[in-house]
Order: sequence, then structure tokens, then C-alpha cells
Amino acid sequence: FFCLILIRIFWRLTHTPPPLPESLPRWTKVVAGILHFGLYALMIIQPVSGYLASIYGGYKVAFFGMLLPAWGAKNDNLRAFFNETHDIAGIIFAVLIAIHLAAAIKHMIAKNGIVQRILP
Repeated sequence: FFCLILIRIFWRLTHTPPPLPESLPRWTKVVAGILHFGLYALMIIQPVSGYLASIYGGYKVAFFGMLLPAWGAKNDNLRAFFNETHDIAGIIFAVLIAIHLAAAIKHMIAKNGIVQRILP
């Protein structure tokens, strides 16, 4: 899964999306940029913090049967930190996804061309 995220981020960095319509207010464009940045950041933070919480919890982590390297020994303080980070990131991620979905529905209803930008 994490490999797919990295591929998606690489794609996004190498393929500029079409510009937003000039008719959109500036604040909408700023919020959209912040929202998208947050979604991409959380696509990295969520799995990495979960992986590190498991490693520092003393668990082995396998990816499709292949054991991933343990970057540290069991450490309860680090496990608690990364576990809390993982939990909070998951909540924020779910909220941002809900906001993104609500905005997409709003733009679909408004028929202002935003949703059509992402279609092939």
C-alpha cells in the first residue's frame, strides 16, 4: 500500500493538475491546496507511524510475507508516541476525506467544472 502512495505522490509531483477556474474565490483555492497537502501528508504519516509503533512495540512487521526491517529495539515511550500519532493521524485523515468528499459533492451539484477536471 505504501508503495502505491509513493507512486501517487511521484505522479502528482511530475504531472501538474489543470488550474482551478478563475471564477473560484481565492479562499477556496487556498483551502483546496491546504486540504490536498494534508491528504498527501497523512498518506505518509499514517502508515509510517503505524509501522514504527509496531516496531517499537516489539512486533515484527511483514509486508506480503516479507519481514520489514526493525529500525529500533522495543521502546515503550516511542511506541506510545507513534501509536498516538497513528491514532490522531487516522482521525484527522478521516475528517479531511469527509471534507474532500463533501466539497466534491458540492462542486458536482454546482456544475462549475471542478469535478470534470479530474476525469480522464
